Amino acid sequence: MTGISGAGYLFGYDQSLAYQRLAAQFLDDFPLELEDSISHAARNQPDVFAHTINLTYACEISFKLLIAGLRLETKRVHELPDLFSILPAKNQQAIEQRFHKTRSQVGTFFGAFSREGNEAALADLKRNAPEQTKTGRPLPLNKVLSDCAKSYTRYRYFFDELGVQNGSVLFTLHIGPLFKLNGILLEYLKPHAEELRPNFQWIDHGPLE
Repeated sequence: MTGISGAGYLFGYDQSLAYQRLAAQFLDDFPLELEDSISHAARNQPDVFAHTINLTYACEISFKLLIAGLRLETKRVHELPDLFSILPAKNQQAIEQRFHKTRSQVGTFFGAFSREGNEAALADLKRNAPEQTKTGRPLPLNKVLSDCAKSYTRYRYFFDELGVQNGSVLFTLHIGPLFKLNGILLEYLKPHAEELRPNFQWIDHGPLE
């Protein structure tokens, strides 16, 4: 994909922005304290899971729009680290610098799903949880991107993996870092999107009879 139509650019921007807004509504309810935030995530793991999938896809869209705007070729690339690597070095550095300077209220969460009565397997999964998810320490951008390389496909079909793994699986949900990253990308995309907006419209045809 080299270049993109005005309609495609604006549609993609609005689509990514919609996922961002949905996540923002969910993340606004998170407590500020780390332990309280982790407990809140634990009580709402299906929602954290769903928003992480959506934000991974939103970041893919945003990266592709940014790449297309630079007239670069994506070659059917989908994974976030591969998309990031297509950008020129100066763009990568600018995004990475903003990512590390931007504070995030919500971070990365570790979770697990286990068959009832499978405490031994669940305890083993917990012992192998990434250290950052236990301490709340911020993750570098390259770590977030590499962890999310396959997460969109993996988490969309997680029900299959549950069958293969005998009902006990570990997952790392980068909901906070992905939300922060996509927010940065949307800021880069917004000027051109708003420039295009007067030329296109979302048409509401009303209820079907």
